[in-house]
Amino acid sequence: MFRPSTYQRIAVAEQYDATERALLEGATLAEAAFVATGSAANDERPTLLPPCEVSQ
Repeated sequence: MFRPSTYQRIAVAEQYDATERALLEGATLAEAAFVATGSAANDERPTLLPPCEVSQ
């Protein structure tokens, strides 16, 4: 039976936290997933840029 290592469990928890934080900041699910995978892959906590205004 596969048992994840402590490091793997921590990485998953960090991805979950990053996703939840991004969603609470108003990100879409796709943006939140990008933030979570970016923070896990780069060991950083990227932040979302504010939405840009489109002139009409």
